[in-house]
Amino acid sequence: MTMRITQRLLTILLSIFLYAHFFSQTQSVKFKRLTINDGLSQSTINCILQDFNGYIWIGTQDGLNKYDGYNVTQYKHLLNNENSLSNSYITALFEDKKGGIWIGTQEGGLNYKNSDNDEFSHVKLEERLKTAHVTAIIQGQNNTLWIGTAEAGLISYDLGSKVVEVFNTENEHFLSNKVSDLEFINSELIVSTDKGLCRLDVKQRIFKPTEGWNIRLNDLGTHCLYKLNENVLIIGTNKGLNVLENKKISNLSTHLNEHAVMSVYADDLSNIWVGTFEDGLINCKKINNKHICYEYINNDFDISTLSNNGVNNIYKDVTGSIWAGTQDGLSYFDPLKQSFSHYTSVFGSKNSLLDKNVWGIHEQGDSVIWVGTRKGITRISLAQRCHW
Repeated sequence: MTMRITQRLLTILLSIFLYAHFFSQTQSVKFKRLTINDGLSQSTINCILQDFNGYIWIGTQDGLNKYDGYNVTQYKHLLNNENSLSNSYITALFEDKKGGIWIGTQEGGLNYKNSDNDEFSHVKLEERLKTAHVTAIIQGQNNTLWIGTAEAGLISYDLGSKVVEVFNTENEHFLSNKVSDLEFINSELIVSTDKGLCRLDVKQRIFKPTEGWNIRLNDLGTHCLYKLNENVLIIGTNKGLNVLENKKISNLSTHLNEHAVMSVYADDLSNIWVGTFEDGLINCKKINNKHICYEYINNDFDISTLSNNGVNNIYKDVTGSIWAGTQDGLSYFDPLKQSFSHYTSVFGSKNSLLDKNVWGIHEQGDSVIWVGTRKGITRISLAQRCHW
């Protein structure tokens, strides 16, 4: 009898661990931080890249940083030094197929760093693009670099011939010159803008209509794109995540619709990391055909939490560690080294246990858990993801 009660209790405890709801769910993730105290040139992280040699490159509002796991090396614009960056405000990073690193800046256009040395060259685009605000960089299957900008539209740059081609709202079906991200799907270039998605037939250099896609977006303000495969693209918007799958748009999870999504990383559609404008880092996991979302937010009194709730960029390195570039430094952790999630009592929160001292647990049916504490009883509804 005692053995059966013990087994039942363990089952209930596991239910609490595995089916914790959206709001009061916490996980024992211990973030590490990389800040200006560790050598970063500035605290607002705009972009992250790991190169073929394993170095982590970090673009900030005042300088480019290279992190080797121990030390940080800073690179900035230097007066009277033509081999330095054209501008210190770094907005985009990309490594090409030869190991060269391309650096986009806010008002200094495009820079290139050869892997052989620490010198930078300023890429000569058209004169009017010399001070362009670069937002995204990607390389096509051929020798062409595609560059998104915040005010000048889309730029095509042939790495061999150096020929530059500009696409903007003068092109039919190009919706806005404010480009936020770029991604290739089935030989088409998908362009995210503040007025929805655009799609370019790269071979014909013609934009195709996207009204059917955009009408199904949660919001036309699109911030980021993440390609899972040739048939699946995740889209971050002002109101959560959409998925473009087999050329059809759907909403990923209504739980995310209240969040402005600035960055995305995904192993697959069942495990997605979401960086938000001001609501922290969210991990969406698909369990029993439903997306359960776990929030990670900053606590000023706990240095092992997220360094800031504004997450501009998410990156997964070759070791599996997740890096989150925030408005106040870099936070990172290894998911394989983290422990189980748990319920707890959070001061001032109605969506938490009444007290940390749990005296008893009772399961009612398959979807309700009653938790007795020193200060009263909490009813947890697993089906509705709420408790009181």
